[in-house]
Amino acid sequence: MNALAIRRAAALLVLSSLASAAGVALASPLFSSTFELTYSPTKPASSGGIETFMTWSDPGEMGGKPKRLTRIQFHFNPGTKIDTRALKQCKASDTDVRIQGVRACPKASRLGFATSRVTTGVTPPDQTQIIFFNAPRQIIVMVRVEGRTLAVYRDDIKGRVVTVNLGLPSGLSLLELRATIEPHAKGRGKKRRVYFRTPSICPPSGAWTTTVIYTYVDGSSEQLADGSPCRPTSRPQPSSPG
Repeated sequence: MNALAIRRAAALLVLSSLASAAGVALASPLFSSTFELTYSPTKPASSGGIETFMTWSDPGEMGGKPKRLTRIQFHFNPGTKIDTRALKQCKASDTDVRIQGVRACPKASRLGFATSRVTTGVTPPDQTQIIFFNAPRQIIVMVRVEGRTLAVYRDDIKGRVVTVNLGLPSGLSLLELRATIEPHAKGRGKKRRVYFRTPSICPPSGAWTTTVIYTYVDGSSEQLADGSPCRPTSRPQPSSPG
């Protein structure tokens, strides 16, 4: 990383601290958010992955800065199963990941990746690069900007619910987040383990529904949902009399 990139990343951290010191701004009436999520593949009871895209905006606030998120909670369609034993697990501490970067976790423990755009409301938005690592009933999240580690935090997994405990510097607000979790599996036959298994049934609607709950620093929350197309489970046709 060159000297210019180091200065830029350091400035982002300083500005985010200054922005947080200015106090918590309430959202204007123009605040809005979106949520999209797709399962892949569309076949029931399969090893799969997800792609999600979320946005937040508030043209009515200074610099278009939306109110800050503190948590994102995904409630996947009933029947979705997540098994963190399906691939290598990273046992490194958050401090190790912050200091050592990607070297702190086995390459085989990488779950997926993401990018996000963040803003202090004072400077132009910055784009981050994010890597997800598998851990026991958790996801380790490493956020980097301009080659420098900006944050390390952990998402919790309980059943089909994933809770993202956002650990970004307090002066930063998310503008958008695009994330991919890739399919992972190991073993064969009865010993086969799948990290993310799609629901065993595709409902008559032809879509699996994921609900997301956004929680903000002012204590407010909102719930959004999106349907991902699935392949209806075929049923045997009744035989004709004869």
